[in-house]
Amino acid sequence: KPGDEGYFDVNNVKVEGVVIVRTKEQARIVLEKLYAAPLDTLHAADTEVMDIDVRNVGPVGNGYVSCLSLNSGENFDYGLGKPGDTLWIDNLDDAYGILQEFKAWFEDARYLKVWHNYGFDRHVMWNEGIDVKGFGGDTMHMARLHDTNRKFKGGYSLESLTQTMLAKKKTVMKDIFGVAKKLKDGSDGSIKIVPPVEVLQRDPAYREKWILYSAYDAHA
Repeated sequence: KPGDEGYFDVNNVKVEGVVIVRTKEQARIVLEKLYAAPLDTLHAADTEVMDIDVRNVGPVGNGYVSCLSLNSGENFDYGLGKPGDTLWIDNLDDAYGILQEFKAWFEDARYLKVWHNYGFDRHVMWNEGIDVKGFGGDTMHMARLHDTNRKFKGGYSLESLTQTMLAKKKTVMKDIFGVAKKLKDGSDGSIKIVPPVEVLQRDPAYREKWILYSAYDAHA
C-alpha cells in the first residue's frame, strides 16, 4: 500500500544522546530501571503517529503509534546508555509490538507521565490497548495557566514554548524533512511536502534525523 517502501535493516542506526529500544530484551532492561525510579520522578512522554490525517480526523480510533519517546531527567539512566539520554521506543516493522512491553508501566498510576497535548497522546495510546495512568502534567495546558496571553506571543505549541522558554526551538518537520513537490513535467516545484511518518522512520536516509526530531519532543 502507499507508504510501504519495503524493509530496511536499521539495527545499526545509533543516535547520540538517545537510547533506542527495538527488542524485548532491551525493553526488560529499561523497564527494570523505570520500575526502580523514585515515585516523584517526572517522565516526559511523546508519541509519533502514522496513518492519520490530523487535518481531517481526530485521534479517537485513528492512527498507529510508530514510536514513543521518554525523558526522565538529566540524571536518569535507562540502563542502555548514559544518564540524561532520551529513550526512544521503536514500534514498527521488526520492532512491531515492542510498545506493548511497556503497557503495564504506562498503566501504573504510581509513575508520573508528563505530556504535551495529553488528550491526543492518551487517545492514540488507547488505540494501542494502553490505558495510560499516572498523569503528571500537560505542558500545553500548564503554559496556558502560566501565561494566558501567549496566543499573542506565538501560541502554545511546543515549537513556540521551546523557543521562548528553552532558547532551543523545536524545528518543524517541513524544515527538516521537506522535499520539493514534483510538477507535472517532473521538475521540482516551490511547494515542500513532508514524506509520511512511516517513510521517515523506515528509510535510513531520514531515520537518524527522525529519531532526533521525535526524541527532542520528550526532552524539551
